[in-house]
Formats: sequence, structure tokens, C-alpha cells
Amino acid sequence: MVQTRNGLVCLTCTKDHKAGDDIFIWNPSIRRYVGLPRPNFIVNLKNYNIVHHFFGYDSHTNDYKVLKCVSDDFTLVAVEIYSLARGSWKTLTTSAPTYFGFDVAADWLFSYWAVVNDALHWVQLRERRGKNLVIVSFDISTELFGELMIPQDVSVRIIEYPNVDCHVWISKHKGSVALVECSTMFIASSQAQLHLWVMEEYGVVESWTKLYTYSTAQYSFFSLGFNVNHEHVFMLNFRKTPTFAFTDELLQLAEPENSSRVQNGFFCREPCLTWPPHAISY
Repeated sequence: MVQTRNGLVCLTCTKDHKAGDDIFIWNPSIRRYVGLPRPNFIVNLKNYNIVHHFFGYDSHTNDYKVLKCVSDDFTLVAVEIYSLARGSWKTLTTSAPTYFGFDVAADWLFSYWAVVNDALHWVQLRERRGKNLVIVSFDISTELFGELMIPQDVSVRIIEYPNVDCHVWISKHKGSVALVECSTMFIASSQAQLHLWVMEEYGVVESWTKLYTYSTAQYSFFSLGFNVNHEHVFMLNFRKTPTFAFTDELLQLAEPENSSRVQNGFFCREPCLTWPPHAISY
């Protein structure tokens, strides 16, 4: 599962060492789906390390788009975008940032992304095997790349403190770009600290503000983002334990039945009741 937008779900599947050849946009509310044509660049997993897909909505043209990025050991190979309205793939490789290749060692970073102001956002390494992070933006309407700087305090902790295990997740909070920082001091404590940073003025690095901090003994989890009540929801990772959410305090949520190993998840809210006539019913 790539992501959900307006009740639609983007799915990819891999077969015969071909990554993401089969891509579908699924409307579960009316039980119909659309299969995308094959991309221009066909990926063989025997030759390339990482393939990432992103799914977004262009509110200016009422169009849904799938962004596909391929890299080989931090070297960018191909970037393509599919438009549901155009019905075709378009190559964007030459317009992507030079540091845009995905590093296998930090592949977990790109499992988290947020849509703000009709742009996709995710955290990206600036150099091979380094710790210098930047937020990459991709405008779904103009199909142009950009970047935002992460908070200075977060950069310092990641780069200058070797005894701090610091992870970050991109998110969205009340319409603004948000960053969740999880820091664990291995020498001083086994506890993890969660910090929520919000960019109050888009594109202005000085506007990053830390809204709250929470300490927890649980540090193996991942962020699902914010729900409609503006609670930040996390799933405890790789174990049969409840999800939890917090605003100013920790809130325990119900555990899904028969859950034993969950690696990712998304919110799926509004149903989409309109769909192209060529969509397949089931």
C-alpha cells in the first residue's frame, strides 16, 4: 500500500523481480479500481536497490498522480509521474535534485511523507551515508521539486551527538508541515523522548516551533500521523501491543484483533463516490 487520498488507495505489487510494474488506484467505497499502464522505466530488483512510490491529489485540476522514484545505492536512476487525467507517464529525472538518490541504509525515512499545500514532503539524506537531512517537497500541480530545512536543534542532535539515537518522521499538523523527533540517550537512559515540531510559516526555517515533548519507555514504534481530532497516533512496532495517541498526554487505544506484526499504516477517511467510467468493478 502506497498511501490513501480522499478515500482512494494506491497499491503496488512486485512479481518476477519487477518492482511496482503493477500499480492500482482502488476505490473501496464503491468496489472499483483502475490499473495503471506500465511505467516507461521497468525496474528489475536484481539490478536496482530501492523503488519508492508516492500518491497525491492535484486540487487545481481534480487529478490524482503517482510519483515513482528509482535509485541504485544512492545514485538516482529514474523519476516518473503518472497522471490519472492524462492517462500516461511523464519522465522527471532531469528535474530532480542531484542528491535525490535513496540510501539503502536510511530506507526507513521514505516510508513517511505528508501532503501540505498540494505538495508531497519527505525527509531526505543530503549525502551518501551521512546524517545531514533535508525535507524534499514535490508540488503535485506544477510537478516541481523544492526543499525545506529541518529545525536547527534537530540537525545538531543528529550530527554532533554520537550517543543519541535520533529518528525523525515527517507529518502534518493542522495544515502545517510537522516533524516528529524521537531521541534515545543510550548511555543516560533507556527512555525515548518524542518532540513535535511544527513549521508555522511555510518555507521559513526560523518558524519551526516545538509544540510538546513526551517521554516514554516504548521506543520501537512508528508514526501514523494526526487523526481528525489532532491527536498524534503511533503504532508500536513489531509486537502485539496497542496503538497509542497523545496530544498533551498519552492516550491508550484499542488493539486490532489478531495483530502480531505491523510495519506500516495510514488513515483512510473520506469516501470518494465518483470514478472514471473505465474502472473495473469486482
